[in-house]
Amino acid sequence: MPTIVNTYRLTSGFVTTHDYTITAPAVGNTLLVFMVVPDVNKPFSITDSASAAYSVENNTRRFDDTGDIWCYRRANITDSPTNISIVTTGASVLTIQIFEVSGLDNSATAVGQTATSAANTAAPTVSCSTGTNNEAVFVVVQCQSTSDLTPEAGWSKLPVAPTTTSFFTVYDENVGAAGAVVCTPTLAASTNVKTMLTSFKDEASAAHPYPTLVSHTETAFNNTSNKTTTAFDVQDGDVLVVLGVAEDDPTTFNTPTNSGAAFTWTLLQLSSPVGYTRVSAWSATATVTQSMTVTLTQNLSLQFGAAVYVFRNSNGIGASFKSNALGGAPSFDLTTTRDNSAILMINGDWNAVDGATRAYRTSAAGAFTEHTYYRDALRYVAYIGYYPDSGTLGAKTIGMTAPVGQKWASIAVEIMGSTAISAPPFYYLNTDHYF
Repeated sequence: MPTIVNTYRLTSGFVTTHDYTITAPAVGNTLLVFMVVPDVNKPFSITDSASAAYSVENNTRRFDDTGDIWCYRRANITDSPTNISIVTTGASVLTIQIFEVSGLDNSATAVGQTATSAANTAAPTVSCSTGTNNEAVFVVVQCQSTSDLTPEAGWSKLPVAPTTTSFFTVYDENVGAAGAVVCTPTLAASTNVKTMLTSFKDEASAAHPYPTLVSHTETAFNNTSNKTTTAFDVQDGDVLVVLGVAEDDPTTFNTPTNSGAAFTWTLLQLSSPVGYTRVSAWSATATVTQSMTVTLTQNLSLQFGAAVYVFRNSNGIGASFKSNALGGAPSFDLTTTRDNSAILMINGDWNAVDGATRAYRTSAAGAFTEHTYYRDALRYVAYIGYYPDSGTLGAKTIGMTAPVGQKWASIAVEIMGSTAISAPPFYYLNTDHYF
């Protein structure tokens, strides 16, 4: 569900390169930039300290036909921009309004509705009919002379009252059920007013059939020290999975812990037959948005390591399964409970067979993405990765076809998508980002 995380109203000096400092947004969030640009300042360009491009989502002529009102968007942020820069052809003082928003659809079709009002002298009214539930709606109000604005009930404004200006953004971060939306703010002086409405869809409305891998963070696997990951970002509602593997079964893993607001970690599977590697999987659901690390410890001094996965657009953990055998290569069935689930897999080989020729089983669950291959020829081998989209629910034979001769212990975990089994076959593609 859309949530306003940060708002900014920033003004540059009388320049052609307008630089604005912001707090680095959280991974996965969206930046929306609204501005009124006179013709004397066009053409212009917009970028940020991460050299990212911004897409134009809406624009209209201002009330006196001497410039434009603009809405720019940068979605699914995976870096940490701390500056937005706008270069104009003419020097002027330029004010922009920025919103950092979580919970928005990140796809190219994220914009729901657009609308504008004619220049007028009465109270400006702009309306639309949203096509999906819980859209976030933003209305830029620009007038000829400085005025104060009072938003109607249920709406907020930037800048916050009491402020007199000629450029406001009125917004409702969640208008509720799909249908008619009407915005009629009250201006103290309403001579020549122009409004521009832009709505953005809730990420749930995108009907992603499979979960989105937000990040994969791993520790070292070649020592006995306690393992703490580097920092990574999560949003409230994200699904986290920790996969751990140790060189031999006698050791015992302690329940993972995390920095920041503590999450509740649940053991999903433990595979520790005598004379095999120890392999474990835990899950947690993020209850806050934060930057955090995960720590995994053991009770003996054996080599081990861990990988932490963060998924979004997920209804949580489905099935999980463990298996082990002496000889051959890993092969076992996981029966998924939802269409288009992702499947995480971890495999530890006590025989430490050379995996240079490694290959994964893909006929049932689709393509496999390997994230970890670690080998100590005298101790163990670790394989970790996932099947992004396992297709229609049911039994999925997964594992490896090579190398053979392993003494293997494996765990698989189903990560469900955000839609029900009957979801339409609409596929949303997003680029995985690894830390």
